[in-house]
Amino acid sequence: MRRDPVQTPELIVFLIESFLESNRYQKAIASADLLTSTSGPWGDKARYLKLLAMWRQNPRAELLDNFLAQARELAPQIEDEDLQRKTAEIIGQAYGVRGDWEKAVNAYHGVLQ
Repeated sequence: MRRDPVQTPELIVFLIESFLESNRYQKAIASADLLTSTSGPWGDKARYLKLLAMWRQNPRAELLDNFLAQARELAPQIEDEDLQRKTAEIIGQAYGVRGDWEKAVNAYHGVLQ
């Protein structure tokens, strides 16, 4: 019998982190998707880890449109202040890689708040 992933969020987050450590970004992203619609700390962690995996997967300027679209959708849903800062830092780096310095500064402003 399969369990609902929402019933074991700590296991899903452990898997996501393990996939990230072994550079298996697609698996990390797919696993994070199981919890990104969940509210609370486990959902926050999954949303942050999904964005981190997407960023690490390919941080080249020409491939950042999908990452930034996902970031604009997921970042506002993160309630944990520490994860908000970490997310803002990743978003700032992405805008910096694209050369969009005004948006990078705005993202980094979120880190400082």
